[in-house]
Amino acid sequence: CYTCQVIGWKGTFAAKKMNGVNSKLLSSFQNELNILKKLSHPNLVTLRGYFQNEEELILIMDYYEDGSLSNFLKTKRNTSNA
Repeated sequence: CYTCQVIGWKGTFAAKKMNGVNSKLLSSFQNELNILKKLSHPNLVTLRGYFQNEEELILIMDYYEDGSLSNFLKTKRNTSNA
């Protein structure tokens, strides 16, 4: 994932970029896109847009500075075990 600015949009966003488009990756991207379009919950990152061409696929989502969910869960697990 990368952080990015989008012309005409306010704020910083996270961009999930996938290169080397093939039929399997395209199918996976479309499934993820369809799921993210339907989800709306305060604890989930919001999908803001997407880009697709023959070479790359990009999902654009809200960016949060507090780190990854994985790091948060590891920290929480280690704290609760202490």
